[in-house]
Amino acid sequence: MSVKDTACRDNKKPKMRIQARQYSSTQGTYVHNGPWHKYTRSCGGYQVWNSAFRGQDPLLGMRVQICNGSRCKTSSWM
Repeated sequence: MSVKDTACRDNKKPKMRIQARQYSSTQGTYVHNGPWHKYTRSCGGYQVWNSAFRGQDPLLGMRVQICNGSRCKTSSWM
């Protein structure tokens, strides 16, 4: 996944994470929040993260959450 700070002069750095909908026989359906990935570059360019998702239970769906300051958007479930 990757992110670009298109409003880099506002002094707010975006961050993003994966949210996974999973199923466990003991918990039922639940949402696992992956770690936040923070944009650390200065203005311009994309920052890329390549890491595997390590869930212990079956994956039912996933979505992406991205925040810029206090404003956050979450994609629909895929």
